[in-house]
Amino acid sequence: MKVGRDMWNGDSSNAAKAARMRDSGSASAAPESAITASDLSHSGLLASAPRREIVQLLDRLPYAPTSDEPYTRERGLTAAHLANQLGRHVTTIRFHLDQLVAGGLVEYHDERSGVGRPSRYYRVTKATKVGTDRLDAYRVTAKLLLEMVETGGTPDAVAANWVNREADSLLPEGVGHSQAASPGQWLAKVGPVVDLLQSWGFEPAITSTDAGHTADMTLGTCPIPDLASSRPSVVCALHRGIIRETLRSLGEEDPDVQMHVTNEGVNCRVTMTTSTNFPAYERYRV
Repeated sequence: MKVGRDMWNGDSSNAAKAARMRDSGSASAAPESAITASDLSHSGLLASAPRREIVQLLDRLPYAPTSDEPYTRERGLTAAHLANQLGRHVTTIRFHLDQLVAGGLVEYHDERSGVGRPSRYYRVTKATKVGTDRLDAYRVTAKLLLEMVETGGTPDAVAANWVNREADSLLPEGVGHSQAASPGQWLAKVGPVVDLLQSWGFEPAITSTDAGHTADMTLGTCPIPDLASSRPSVVCALHRGIIRETLRSLGEEDPDVQMHVTNEGVNCRVTMTTSTNFPAYERYRV
């Protein structure tokens, strides 16, 4: 079985081509300086809704058959099964399966039962288990990168627009939307950032330093290592922008957010420092 990687090129001057890239996984070449879709790797494949649906369905199959679901992760599903469950034409499903196989997210095996052609079953690859959290990280990052391609926007601007669009689901009630007046209030604003990154599959570990003015967060596991390692400066700039804009939306006027990338973009450390001085705690600052 041959499994390859889908190599794409984007065109930053043509929004229509970028839109076609999202759906079909192909576009014409772009200038070297542009954010190209080849940078998206697996995330580009998952920018397409039908392909996300396929991978999510295959990834959610049980390890052992049940009365409700006789098909397992090891066995997978045929294109006909997928088409029936997703409500899409089988030809469309086969097209997207070919893209996923070429990109290394899905593999297939043939089963023969009696005479005639064998049935082809598709399953998520053992090397690439894509859970819902990882899909969300890919989906959001791919969407923002594609927005940069289409609009020419900076990572900070694109990230800020996304946070503003998603504010209702991102920002919890009860945290407050005024500047933090104490270390406890500041850490309460950092909480939604930790929750968001954890929901995407990161494993954040956070400590408080500088007399409560700085939250030091280590992200020990990256759910999108191939994307982060191929363009760490751009991907990290997007995530830094999301963190900063989330804190601003919670009332922090000018939080200082820094990302320090290690291990070839796979791991990173984030420092978030409030611009507010807490008078009662100033004597404890280093």
